[in-house]
Amino acid sequence: MDFNKILRLPSYLYLLAQHKIEVKKYERDIIHEYKRLYFPQKTIEMLKLKLHRVYHSHSKQAPTSIERKLIDNIQKKRKLANQNNITRTKAYLDFYNNHPEIHWSLLAHLVSRNGGWNMTDLKGSLLSPFLTSERTSDFFLFLERANAYIFYDAYPQLLLYEASKKEKKNYFHLLRYFSVSTFMKPFWDHFYALKDSKLLTVALIINEQHYIQKRVIEHPFFKQKVTKTMLFQAQDAFQFTHVTFPYVVSHNKIKLTGISVQDFTDITQRILIGKQLYMQLFGISPLTQHIKAFTTIDHTGSREDFWPTVFSKDKKAVAEKENFFLSKKRKPFIYSPALEDVWGLIHHATPSKEDWYTPESHAFVYFSSIEQPGFHDISETYYKQLLKLSTITDLKQLLP
Repeated sequence: MDFNKILRLPSYLYLLAQHKIEVKKYERDIIHEYKRLYFPQKTIEMLKLKLHRVYHSHSKQAPTSIERKLIDNIQKKRKLANQNNITRTKAYLDFYNNHPEIHWSLLAHLVSRNGGWNMTDLKGSLLSPFLTSERTSDFFLFLERANAYIFYDAYPQLLLYEASKKEKKNYFHLLRYFSVSTFMKPFWDHFYALKDSKLLTVALIINEQHYIQKRVIEHPFFKQKVTKTMLFQAQDAFQFTHVTFPYVVSHNKIKLTGISVQDFTDITQRILIGKQLYMQLFGISPLTQHIKAFTTIDHTGSREDFWPTVFSKDKKAVAEKENFFLSKKRKPFIYSPALEDVWGLIHHATPSKEDWYTPESHAFVYFSSIEQPGFHDISETYYKQLLKLSTITDLKQLLP
């Protein structure tokens, strides 16, 4: 028996009790601004009618020379920003900081951070012992493809809004030159006129999840190599089970909130999670500002970005695991590399241009109202999961 561990255990219990007190105090101070996400049926029916007209319109007016120049410029900007998860994640945040009325861009930035963390987990000390080199590459390509394709579709939409705002002219008739679904045009037109951030955010959530459903989630290669594998289906062994939003509290402490993800391949579940995350992000004060405070930390893809006492980009800096919660020094115990140190650039095939939307797709059911999921600090739960996975990893390495 290690008596040193037992003697140091009270210090860990003290930290745990302190964390619980801080979370309780934080919960007392929050305000639920979006108690329910609801859209008037009259508005939805009006947009459905406009979408019907757009979908059946055969107008193919050629772009003007100015519009052609705008299209070319946006394509160049998209290519430059779509290099990897780091550049995409930064582009979303830069856009939001310039146009804070586009709530979706901050949500996309945070979800993209999670995508980067999942990518580097595959090369980190917790998951790599469970994966062959081929499986690691397959899982990375799955995550990278979804991240890249969403950006490919969404970023031109954002830049068209930026141009419309700057020139005080609606440019959303150009969406089709970027193969954006007809579904989005009525929502952008509506937003341009009325600045309904909630409605646009949910429309973009619905659109982007449909966009990757056949192109990535249901793609035969990824079904065989990723989503149908036991490793993927045993999601609790991976950190696909939480979308994590770090937030900054007093004395620059970083804690975690977020939502558990179940059945990632189910589009209905992904859209629901997107709506719930949105309500957490923009529907709870002061949580919104505290999450924004975290985004000032550069995204490297390493989980060290939010918990440097647990994770480290430097293998040599990773100490014995018990030191984290038993010693006063609290050294990191998990290797979590920077993305660009372990993954190179990937050239993706151009996504298919087919429109996911048809009148039979029942997309409008996803505008159903949902209740505020509330504030949930998952710091303790997440940390305990890390300890369990760390122990399993150790046992795995001891096996012949």
